[in-house]
Amino acid sequence: MKKTIQLLFALTLLASCAGRNESNFHLTGTIEGAEGRYALVFPVDVMDFSHGEKPLAKIRIRNNKIDAYLSLDSNSVYSIKVPDRKEGGSYAGLPFFVDSPELYVTYSKSEGGESRIYSSSESPLNASLSSYREKKNIALQDDWTAYRRQFDSLLRENTYFTKEYQELFDRFNASSGAKRDSFTVLLSKLEMSGEMLTPEGQARDSLNNEIGKRQLDYDRVHLCEEKPTLANFYLAAEAMRNALRLNHDVSFWLSHYDEVYKDLFPGCNVHNLAKTAIEGAKVYEGALYQDFSLPDTEGNRVSLSSLIDGKVALLDLWASWCGPCRSNSRLLVPIYEKYKGNGFTVVGAAREFKDSEWRKALAQDDYPWVNLVALGEDQAVWTLYGVPNAAGSRFLISPDGTILKINPTPEEVEAAILMNRLTH
Repeated sequence: MKKTIQLLFALTLLASCAGRNESNFHLTGTIEGAEGRYALVFPVDVMDFSHGEKPLAKIRIRNNKIDAYLSLDSNSVYSIKVPDRKEGGSYAGLPFFVDSPELYVTYSKSEGGESRIYSSSESPLNASLSSYREKKNIALQDDWTAYRRQFDSLLRENTYFTKEYQELFDRFNASSGAKRDSFTVLLSKLEMSGEMLTPEGQARDSLNNEIGKRQLDYDRVHLCEEKPTLANFYLAAEAMRNALRLNHDVSFWLSHYDEVYKDLFPGCNVHNLAKTAIEGAKVYEGALYQDFSLPDTEGNRVSLSSLIDGKVALLDLWASWCGPCRSNSRLLVPIYEKYKGNGFTVVGAAREFKDSEWRKALAQDDYPWVNLVALGEDQAVWTLYGVPNAAGSRFLISPDGTILKINPTPEEVEAAILMNRLTH
């Protein structure tokens, strides 16, 4: 049985995406199961909204209702984030366009946990977005049905995670403090070694990726036939980023952007979404690494190239607030200590919102390698490496600057070090 949640936006009619034009609109709605929490409004290009980014609007849910007057810029596209659970930080999100006095948003959640948020509106852009997504969902309905049945079966039979991983995870949930941290390291080790999922669980994830690629194939056939509206521009930018994530013909979408949208809608923040895919497409196994400079612990700006050129290197992007990142980093310490005098190095770069939290994490974890910090605009390094909304990722780099592996296991790092010693 599904619970349906309806929101009503009253919007002042705004001009198309061509210049700054702020106008008030009235946002009202009904959100069940999240009493006392907030509905959040962000620009659509804010992707890592759960860490540090402040929303444009934070609307308290009282008696399952929200009611607020907001001022938005017609030169931007926005996203509303609706609490997906009574507790915790999960949100369902919906992009929306400011081109009509009214916008209706419907949020539904089944008892099985599936959630969906979409709009039904006289707004041409929002109606177009909803219509296109609905047609795609219908076209791929059989695929999604098979996927959900498979996933539900694995969860019922407790055969998604391996027995070892599930036992560790249960112990992790029952622990705290240093003991909890130790379980985090062990869980990360199983994840990195491929021992987290059963063969059935791996098949489920493969099916999920395959459906993602079928969605992109659908977009390639149908979206590219549509008129270049702002709604279709957003969908194309979304396809660019999904193609990058799935390693699925990114070049087609980059060309589509250049040919159709690059010079349209000047100043729109949807261009920022496209640019993250353009930058990320430069980083793949076999490409040259992207150089950058960040401050070290003494505040001196240091370039990555000055630290790694001529060595087998592991660039470790992490964050003090990311437990799995820090666990993965600690797994590298024994390898670093073993090979640091033999042409191997690690460079850490932390994505932070407070310098003090980074220094506290460094003191706790005691990493023996050079660590840099990215505050504010310096966080563009994550976009440079194709992970704009992530906390961490790791890149194994050869002495000649080639990216050998993205998110390598400790065993793959050690194998690369030994191979380099054999060939030099």
